[in-house]
Amino acid sequence: MPPGAAMTLVLALAVTLTGTLDAAAAQRRSSNSRYGRPAETAPRQYTGGALLYGIPYREFGDQVGKGYGFDAVGSNAANASGVTRIRTDVTLLYNGNLDVAVPPENLAASDQMTLGTAANLFHFLLGPEFAVPTGGFRPYMFGVAGFGTAYVRQSLSGRVNGGVDSYQLDSSQRTSMFTWGFGAGVRLRTSPTSLLDLGAEYRNAQGARMVTPSRVTTSGGAVGYSQRSVDAEQIIIRVGFARAK
Repeated sequence: MPPGAAMTLVLALAVTLTGTLDAAAAQRRSSNSRYGRPAETAPRQYTGGALLYGIPYREFGDQVGKGYGFDAVGSNAANASGVTRIRTDVTLLYNGNLDVAVPPENLAASDQMTLGTAANLFHFLLGPEFAVPTGGFRPYMFGVAGFGTAYVRQSLSGRVNGGVDSYQLDSSQRTSMFTWGFGAGVRLRTSPTSLLDLGAEYRNAQGARMVTPSRVTTSGGAVGYSQRSVDAEQIIIRVGFARAK
């Protein structure tokens, strides 16, 4: 799905959800007042973090292994009901090395080459969050955007010159890029101020520079290669905690 279409869909869902949640919060306050129960106050702020498991896909998934990392997340109320919030997200994610064979049609006869790629990703993101403000079960959804940095490490190795000579080249590349994502989750209250935070997110760090197997060639014992931009797309699973203030 193109980025513009995805963000349009997220915003449309957010507007619908905000109206629904604001109405539900008002109804809950009215019900509490009618039966003399004390009103539950929406937290002004959530702070917390999570352990992350990243599942890369599309071209990025063909280049790197699964991702592991952690994040720090803040969510601040933007209106009195606590339904509309501002979310900040700082993420560190490591996608492990994956070795991929260079296509034989790119190589001279009897040559063999393998390209290994790993990536460290850093993201700082900001955007709207829409959440059920109170209760023991508090689902939410969000859309975020910001900047990211990819540190890509690669190793190109194999045999060239008809399989006679060995070849090894290690390289690294840093790319700064626009990053965006959207997702959903739920906060489960475990105490008056502590919550379990579970969620999933689509994340796209656009334009990480790296060599791809299709850009590697050999001829007469010489090795040629070039970099291209690859969107670092992945699904991120979050398991963490949040503290309400």
